[in-house]
Amino acid sequence: MFYVFRFRKESTIKEDQKKYLEDIYQKAGVGRDSLGLTYQDLKKLFGASTPSEQDVACFDDGDRRYSLMELRAAVGL
Repeated sequence: MFYVFRFRKESTIKEDQKKYLEDIYQKAGVGRDSLGLTYQDLKKLFGASTPSEQDVACFDDGDRRYSLMELRAAVGL
């Protein structure tokens, strides 16, 4: 019983995190169908907590922009 409750709680946390990322993109004026944010955009949004460009590059599909889906993968969502 505890395991089921714990799973639901973790699921809710992930949904909250997904919503947070969507809100960030919306505040940045980036739509769901957009190519995404550049690394410089991410630095402006997250400041000193932004990982290095080399650390997040493996989540980029090569266009040097981070879509919502790529950023979700980068943070483990």
